[in-house]
Amino acid sequence: MPVEFPRLACRFVDPWPGFLRIALGVLGPSSRRLLVPCGLAIYLALSPPEALSQQSDQAQQVQQSLSVAFEAPPPAAAAELLEALPLAHRLPLEEVLRRSARVAAARHEVAAARQRAPQVRALPDPEIQLTLFALPPETRVGPQRGQLQISQRIPVYGKLGLAEQAAALAVVAAHGHLESVRLEVLTEARRLLEELAFLEEHRLIATEERDHLRRHEVVARSRYATGAGRQQEVLRLQSAITRAEQELLALEVRHGQLLSQFNALRGAAAQAPLAGRALLAASSAELLPEDLPAEEVASEEERSAEVPGTFFFDRQAGEVPGTWAEPELESWVRAALRDRPDMAAARVAVERFEPLVELARRDRWPDLRIGLGWTEVGERRDAAGRRAPPQGNGDDVLALTAGVAVPLARERRRAAVEEQVEKQRAASARLLDLERRVAARVGELLHRLPLLESQRRLTAEVLLPQAQAALASAETAYATAQLSALEILDAEHTLFEVRLALARITADVAIARAQLEGELASPLIDFVDPVHRSQDSLESPAELPGELP
Repeated sequence: MPVEFPRLACRFVDPWPGFLRIALGVLGPSSRRLLVPCGLAIYLALSPPEALSQQSDQAQQVQQSLSVAFEAPPPAAAAELLEALPLAHRLPLEEVLRRSARVAAARHEVAAARQRAPQVRALPDPEIQLTLFALPPETRVGPQRGQLQISQRIPVYGKLGLAEQAAALAVVAAHGHLESVRLEVLTEARRLLEELAFLEEHRLIATEERDHLRRHEVVARSRYATGAGRQQEVLRLQSAITRAEQELLALEVRHGQLLSQFNALRGAAAQAPLAGRALLAASSAELLPEDLPAEEVASEEERSAEVPGTFFFDRQAGEVPGTWAEPELESWVRAALRDRPDMAAARVAVERFEPLVELARRDRWPDLRIGLGWTEVGERRDAAGRRAPPQGNGDDVLALTAGVAVPLARERRRAAVEEQVEKQRAASARLLDLERRVAARVGELLHRLPLLESQRRLTAEVLLPQAQAALASAETAYATAQLSALEILDAEHTLFEVRLALARITADVAIARAQLEGELASPLIDFVDPVHRSQDSLESPAELPGELP
């Protein structure tokens, strides 16, 4: 069989360069022991020069990727946001992050990604083959009874390093995805807490209004019994009390819905009570940093001389007060694109396909296979062999083998390269889509948040004092019998509506702030000055995702 090896090899390497066949053909019978070193030399001669020249650079890239993936701590944007929150919100939110199933799933994905690198950097499993001859073939030195062969495939040209680099980048992307999930869960939990705080405030206002109505209903009935009042007043008050009771029941239904959603985030029973329910409403007092742009609210005396419509929107100038200028918006958006963990994960996902594309390209070059074979040979038992035993009678055979896989399926390898290239383009498109959605979301929140704050200040500093003054005036007139009970009831209802509107706007401001902090991946107090960080630390627009390739 060894004599036939050069001829058989030449038959199967027709697609290879011609000098390989020449190199194998010049080996005569006396030089067969040089087959293995010659084969290795020819194999290295066929190596692409660019592949060999990039081995040191690739090793450095792999080490850098591994150090980032396994040594650098993960981002802590969610932890920074928690530290900036009041204690009444921080404790339930910490429980949400600790018990969230989505966060746990993302954490396990990071752990799973960490286990990928040890798999891809290891050599393939060696192959062991045992052959037993039922009819042992007779040779000059005796019958062959069995063979044991061990072979090992060795990927070369940096294939293992490229696969390990891609696995390390996958770990970095998984870390970014984990922190992104933590931010999403935290933002949603904060929204639900603010909604629950508003419902609690709404319940207190509605209960107070119902109690006021009951007291007025008692007075109206007494006046009606004495002939000083009208039955219409009593009936209207009773109808208002019924509507207040219905509103309280509707609030309890809505509270149960929001509580179920919040408990689903923290893995508790649907209607498990939330500790510190009354503290939630009071904890919403912290709204925005003082330097956030908002329209100055005029005093009541100044407001009385103005047209109410010009306070919030100057139709002649065509400008909305309390909004950001275009350069400031760009700075906020650039900060969000730089700091968001999902943006970092998307960028790493694009970068991860670079070693995968190169790995698919290098698959055109075959892997090396080396092996060791042992053949058990028995002694000759025939008459001639016993009469004149040959030299080496019954000696076992030890063989070294080396070979390569013949890359004949060129279409399959070309398709594999195109597959990775298209996946990289898809990742780039997802990165661009995420950039646009983040920019739109940040721009929308930066436009809405100052306006909500202006509306809150207008309600708190103008409408609420006006409603309180109107109620005081109505009570004075009612005491002197100048107004009926229904008229004072309208004044009280107006005050309750203004208080409820203030609670709703306060909740909307807090929710918008939570959403903006989630988009920026940082506490809003760090962005009082949208250009608080040096421009050198910001990525230039050219470094951010642009048009699709």
